[in-house]
Amino acid sequence: MAAFKIHSSNLLYIGICALGMLAFAMVGIFPNMSASRQLDEELVLLNQKVQAQELLYPIYIELMRQFRQQAPENLALPQSSKVAKSKIADLTPKFAELARLSEVHFERATPDPISYQEETGKITMNVSFSGDFFNFRKLLMNICKMDLINSIEEMNVGVDGNIKRLQLKLLVDQE
Repeated sequence: MAAFKIHSSNLLYIGICALGMLAFAMVGIFPNMSASRQLDEELVLLNQKVQAQELLYPIYIELMRQFRQQAPENLALPQSSKVAKSKIADLTPKFAELARLSEVHFERATPDPISYQEETGKITMNVSFSGDFFNFRKLLMNICKMDLINSIEEMNVGVDGNIKRLQLKLLVDQE
């Protein structure tokens, strides 16, 4: 059998060629493989999100259909009346009764002390209720029917743990 001889210059060319192929693999192939792997992982996550949205979309449509109610077009505005400064405390039982009718829990009604000092003919009441979120609509409609309420200045709806809370700042006409 004939001996296989490699010339030294051929070894140099083979080494340079191998280094070139290794450099090409390090610069061109390996970064693309890792980027492809990351894109595959993102694709899996996006597919999971799409499947979740496909499952939840019919539920969303049904909820939107149930809660989309027509606002009353012709709301009768109550006749405005004024409350005497000595009768401000009598508003608390009225708010408690409205809460009972609306199936929510009445927490407190306190007048703003700064509005006592102002001579504007109006007093600010801070009123707080808790209960089911969907019953707050009935409560707000009942409050708007009160003849003593001039306007709702501020309304905050929040959650404290499992308790849903509605806080109102009402402007009440006073004598």
